[in-house]
Amino acid sequence: MVVEQANGAALPAETFDYCSASDPNPGALRTHVYPEGATVCYFYEKQDFPENARTLRVDSPVPGSEPRIWFGQDYAVLVWYNGNDQSGQISVTVYTWCGRWIAWRPAVPAFGDTLNLEQLQVHSQNDFFYPLMAAR
Repeated sequence: MVVEQANGAALPAETFDYCSASDPNPGALRTHVYPEGATVCYFYEKQDFPENARTLRVDSPVPGSEPRIWFGQDYAVLVWYNGNDQSGQISVTVYTWCGRWIAWRPAVPAFGDTLNLEQLQVHSQNDFFYPLMAAR
């Protein structure tokens, strides 16, 4: 595109410069020079977001229990069970990543039952999961 002045003289073309691969925002617009001579400069800084760390420490909600984990397409199912406790408590939590970990627990987070932990299975599908638990 050519911009002309009233006297017919052409103004210089617009120019664009982009950030290099070593810059904090590779490929982003760095400078824009308008035909009239105005220059716009953009500056980018690297920013770390520690709250976006995907590492999550999960403490056992059932004392003395063993964790089991299964993965779905975009979630993880964490089950805690204490087979040595007579109450046979089990706790189920589902975690999904949405820029941070979001936890969901069933309305009854721990319930009593006597399970064979070796036969505890969770079948994960795209949008749901279901546990299979065999009684002792």
